[in-house]
Amino acid sequence: MSNKRIKIVLIDEQQLFREGIRQIMQTERDFHILTSNDDFLSMVHLLEPQSVDLLLVDVDMFVKYKQDIHKIIKQHSPGLKVVILATLSDDNIVKTALKMGVRGYLLKEMDISSFIQAIRMINEGVVYIHPIVNEVIVTHYLKQSIKERPKNHRPIEPPLHLLTKRESEVIQLLAKGKSNMEIAEALKISEKTVKNHISSIFKKTNVNDRTKAVILAIRNRWVSI
Repeated sequence: MSNKRIKIVLIDEQQLFREGIRQIMQTERDFHILTSNDDFLSMVHLLEPQSVDLLLVDVDMFVKYKQDIHKIIKQHSPGLKVVILATLSDDNIVKTALKMGVRGYLLKEMDISSFIQAIRMINEGVVYIHPIVNEVIVTHYLKQSIKERPKNHRPIEPPLHLLTKRESEVIQLLAKGKSNMEIAEALKISEKTVKNHISSIFKKTNVNDRTKAVILAIRNRWVSI
C-alpha cells in the first residue's frame, strides 16, 4: 500500500451519515477527508485530480447531478474516481453509473472493514461493486442468457486452458458473489493472495472489474451459478 494519503470529498444529504463516515475514516492513517457537505454544486470547484482522489457521493445526489458528474468523470478520470453510496440496489442506476465510468457502488449498510477495504481497492484502480449489487447485475444477465441459450448447450468446464486451477476456483467464488475475505476463508489462503489471483484473472481475460469477469465466465460456461 502506498504511503500517500487518499484524499476524499464526501457529498451526502444526511449529516449523521457524513459524520459517521468522517469519524471512521479519521481512524485510518491513509485516509484524509478534505471536506464533507450536502451541497454538490458548492463542491465542484474542489474536484481536481491533483487535489482529490475519491469523490464519495450519495446515490440521490448522483441521480440529481448525473450530467455534472459525467462531465467531471470525462474531464478528470482516472485521476479522480467517483464512488456512489446507496441504501438500495437499483439495477438501472448501477448500469448507467458503470457506463459513465463510476468506479464504485457501495451500500451504506456495509460493515466498516469491508467499506474501508473497498475504498482502498477503488483507489488502487479496481472497479468495486458491492456483492449484493453485483448479484443483481449477474442475475439480470443470467435471465437474458438463459433466454438466448440454445437447447444443446455445452456443460460447465473451468477454463484451465487460460486460468490456473486456483484462479478457476477464485472466479467460481466470484460468481457466487463472495468477497475477498470470504474467498480467502473458503480456499484457506490470504486476502493478499486472493487479490493477486483476481488481478491475474483480469489480465488474462482482458477485463477490469469483477462484474465483467463473472459475466465473461458465465457466457463461456466456466462457472456454475
